[in-house]
Amino acid sequence: AAALLEAVDAAVPGPSRAHDALVQLAKALATHTAVEDRLVYPALARSVDAQILGTGVRFLKDLRTLSAAWRLHVERWDERAIGMDWAAFAAASRTMVERLLARIAREDAELLPMALRSGAVRLRAAEEPR
Repeated sequence: AAALLEAVDAAVPGPSRAHDALVQLAKALATHTAVEDRLVYPALARSVDAQILGTGVRFLKDLRTLSAAWRLHVERWDERAIGMDWAAFAAASRTMVERLLARIAREDAELLPMALRSGAVRLRAAEEPR
């Protein structure tokens, strides 16, 4: 997210740099979402605790809405479109990054601690460097 914000806040518009940052962020988010879809949400869905189940459902619905908006953003803004309307791209990207960061903050503050406390997900030990 930082690279995209740096690109849109640059003194001189750089559509190529901004598009590269957008693509890299899209890849990182796809990986993050895939892990959540594979590990976190199925574990929460198996919970017999209504609060945990409800929180998981609420977060999943919110994720689907945000993911759809993110997909549209990435599809809309290819390098040519960025170059054609830099100001709109920059504003839309700032808004989207704010939404993404707010989502991550909510996951960190509410979803993941609850999932860990409930045992729905567990931390694993970091691998030793080779």
